Amino acid sequence: MKKYSFCITIFFVAIHYEARISGSSKCLLTLRVTPPDTLIDELRSINLSQYNGQPVDSLINHLPAGYTELRITGWRSLKLAEILYVIYPNNIEVAIHVRQFRYMDPHLVNTSTPKQNWNISLFKKEAITFTVIFNGSTCINGCENEYK
Repeated sequence: MKKYSFCITIFFVAIHYEARISGSSKCLLTLRVTPPDTLIDELRSINLSQYNGQPVDSLINHLPAGYTELRITGWRSLKLAEILYVIYPNNIEVAIHVRQFRYMDPHLVNTSTPKQNWNISLFKKEAITFTVIFNGSTCINGCENEYK
């Protein structure tokens, strides 16, 4: 039982770093997670303006691996879709803005579950207006668009 407790503890301690834990056939764990500083450097180096006018999917395909969620939200109006957030651990977010829709209906239908109304697959086909990347509340790339 102590071996399992040890493995679980090591897992949570090593979540942000590459670690290899061995010594027992009952406890073998390999983690390969991009450290936050490396991820931030990779996100800062992306030329976001080259994706403006391109499908959202073209940018997503070039983002570093490791994001945990894709979420559509409104911006100027909570009832009108505008942003696809690509969410990484440690509160790092890529906010991909779309203002003109050809494939997805951006209007929120009256329902208690807004995510059912906005289709991520269709949003990915839309043309990017601009993108901003945040580390917490601090802009790290695309900052000239932060308040558009």
